[in-house]
Amino acid sequence: MSKKVALIAGSFISGISSIELLKAIQGKIDADVDIYALPDGYGNIYESTEDLKSFKVEELTVMNEAGEEKLLKYLRHDDRVIVSFSSIVNYKMKGELNSTSYLAGALVKKLIESGEKKITISVGGSGVNDAAVGFLRAMGVKFYNVLDEEVKETRDIYKIKRFDTTELDNLIKGVDFIVFKYSKTRFIGYRGTTYQNRLIKDNLILEIFERNMENFQYLLQNHFDFKVKSVEAAGAGGGSMLSLIKFLNAKVVDLGEFLEKYFNFDNITQKSDIIILVDDYLSLKLRKESFRALVLNKAKQYDKEIIGLALDAEEEKASFIEQGFTRMIDLTYDSESLDRAAKIINNYLKGEDDMAYKEEALKFHEEKRGKLEVVPKVEVNNAHDLALAYTPGVAEPCKLIHEDPELQYKYTAKGNLIAVVTDGSAVLGLGNIGSRAGMPVMEGKSILFKKFGNVDAFPIMLDTQDVDEIVNTVKNIAPGFGGINLEDISAPRCFEIERKLDEMLDIPVFHDDQYGTAIVVTAALINACKLIKKEYADLKVVINGSGAAGIAIAYMMLNLGVKNILICDSKGIIYRGNEKNNWIKAEIAEKTNPNNEQGTLKDAMVGADVFIGVSAPGVLTKDMVKTMNKDAVVFAMANPVPEIYPDEAKEAGAKVVGTGRSDFPNQINNSLAFPGIFRGALDRRAKTITFDMKVAAAHAIAGLVSDEDLTASHIMPDMFDERVPKVVAKAVYDAYRE
Repeated sequence: MSKKVALIAGSFISGISSIELLKAIQGKIDADVDIYALPDGYGNIYESTEDLKSFKVEELTVMNEAGEEKLLKYLRHDDRVIVSFSSIVNYKMKGELNSTSYLAGALVKKLIESGEKKITISVGGSGVNDAAVGFLRAMGVKFYNVLDEEVKETRDIYKIKRFDTTELDNLIKGVDFIVFKYSKTRFIGYRGTTYQNRLIKDNLILEIFERNMENFQYLLQNHFDFKVKSVEAAGAGGGSMLSLIKFLNAKVVDLGEFLEKYFNFDNITQKSDIIILVDDYLSLKLRKESFRALVLNKAKQYDKEIIGLALDAEEEKASFIEQGFTRMIDLTYDSESLDRAAKIINNYLKGEDDMAYKEEALKFHEEKRGKLEVVPKVEVNNAHDLALAYTPGVAEPCKLIHEDPELQYKYTAKGNLIAVVTDGSAVLGLGNIGSRAGMPVMEGKSILFKKFGNVDAFPIMLDTQDVDEIVNTVKNIAPGFGGINLEDISAPRCFEIERKLDEMLDIPVFHDDQYGTAIVVTAALINACKLIKKEYADLKVVINGSGAAGIAIAYMMLNLGVKNILICDSKGIIYRGNEKNNWIKAEIAEKTNPNNEQGTLKDAMVGADVFIGVSAPGVLTKDMVKTMNKDAVVFAMANPVPEIYPDEAKEAGAKVVGTGRSDFPNQINNSLAFPGIFRGALDRRAKTITFDMKVAAAHAIAGLVSDEDLTASHIMPDMFDERVPKVVAKAVYDAYRE
């Protein structure tokens, strides 16, 4: 059965009508798609309300400043008329100074003269940047400069020193004005907003605009006796909204209230399986007065998936996901971008991996021939520099290090350099592909170390999968590094390798696939338990996957105080006395499964409070989730396809759902842990990474989500939250004991 999709946008996107854009996207999506072009401050209110029986589109001829007749539209709803700047001025936001608000004023004046007593005005992002001076002149306001000459040009607003509202005051007596508020800003000031700075490219014009806004703000404050901060934004409406509110003594109504009253968002949301919200700079428009926020809130209310298509989708992805978007897709308005977006959406609707990303990822890696380079910290520009950096000067630190090896930390990069070591035996979800094929992953990991922890990391690719050879090789290269990060080494070998190296070396050794994952899962569970109000000792936790992560997670759960832990592998529940257990499974079986239960994953799930999947795609069914206790927690960590998709888990009754993916809420990603862990360990000059340091890291990550911000869709801090590595590093540093 085809899914029902609601494709929603404002009536205008970047100054152009969105109807054709929505139709183009609609034609590329393999689903039953309804399109909605909704009015907001930036949009053409008529285009989207024409089919609503409660609204009637009417027309009236007015004269512009040149004496030409113009036929203008407006809306009638019961005994109130609605006038939209955007539709009247038809100005395509070219960033020039203009006075086209005059036409809107001429229309409102004629409506009043014809007997209208209730008038609503929507300014929006009409591209008007005259603080409604043109509108007010059409309504009879006279503006004068210091010489008492009348000011009529938009570029001369900064010259206005006084105004006469006598004619306006007489005209609007008894008229009930409403101005739509669609933004939290007051829309006045000398700085201008992102919009005006983005639109006005000419520095001279921008300077005049800023001067105009500063002067008009001063006039408004003094005449109407109110205060505005000195750098309030002027906005895409060029200060018009605040001017109209003050001059017309208008009531302010949130546009959102109007939309919710006359557009049935509940019906749109309930009858749709997926909501797709299309815009340009969506992050700027997710305000409570905007229909976009209403759509997002309704999607969350009815537990619907919501996808964002926007110019800033990638740039602000973390913020969008945190707010509740299921996923974000970058969108420009060319055909290639539309095809790519549609391809991603269609694959998503079919529950398949995003094939479009494969081509993009290959191009990304090919262009730079990898992701790493070695950049020197010092410059060598002459013979003197060379003599210091190399021979003969380099001999001096060499001599000192020979006498005292600890000085290597003082005179070389060792104290901030780690090796990212792999044999390629368990690379992401790709399996045993060998170390050469795993190198792009190791490069990526090295980037994350630098980006989030300012730790220099270098990939070491080992052409062996023999435990002793790996241990000896790492031991022999260790003098050049301050730490060893083991990566993508299969179980149970990874446990043996880590333990041997940790005993041999005097630098920290950390297997991120084990405890990086275990730490972030623990952090997620700490916060999830706050929501479900259950004690650790009372939980039944099912861990599916007995590899590196699964075993480490079990040890972290035991440390939390969880008593009933069942670990499952592909054969079912791990129990004591099973002859097929390898040494690590036998070891963990002694510490978990208190009743020594046997059976399948399905059996284990009955009465469970928490499911943690570090296994394979699709192994957890909705029927299994339904057998869990009330307010269940599901962490489906398999990548890129999780054990169960979040919407399915929630439909089956789960209260808190997390995955390893960035395009779903509650991303549980070890990137939150490993940069800060190594940062703290290196700064502390730790010889090992103790269990206490790992526990401290988990609590530090969990603590970054305040009780006020904690919700079922926000249990983890954002990956790009700059506080994370610093807080984790400090916790690790403080927890170290030799």
